[in-house]
Amino acid sequence: MLRRKDTYLPDLLTVGSVTLNRSTYQLGFGNELQSLSGKEFQILEMLMQQPGVIISSERFITHLWGWDTSVDISVIWVHISNLRKKISAINAPMEIRFIRNAGYVLEVKNDR
Repeated sequence: MLRRKDTYLPDLLTVGSVTLNRSTYQLGFGNELQSLSGKEFQILEMLMQQPGVIISSERFITHLWGWDTSVDISVIWVHISNLRKKISAINAPMEIRFIRNAGYVLEVKNDR
C-alpha cells in the first residue's frame, strides 16, 4: 500500500450499471461485453469519469494525442460513432450526446 501511486485507479470504472474494465478494455452491461479499441477506450473513460459533463472535441484531441498533433476533428467523430454502436449493441442504458458548439456529454438513462 505504501508503494502504491497516489493516482491509483481501480480496474473497473462503473457508471450506473455499466462497467468499463481498464485491464481488458471491455465495456460491460448485464451479461454482455463489448471490446473497445485503444482510442475508443480512452474517449469513453474520459466521459465515464465525468458523466453529465460536456467535453469538447479539442479537449479529447489534446488529452489523447497531445498539443502538437495534426489529428483532424473528424477522427473524434469516427470514434464517437463507433462507441455509440458498441453501447447500443449491448443495450447499455447510456448515450453519448453531441451538444452543438460545446462538445460531447455522457448521459446515463434510468435502468429499466
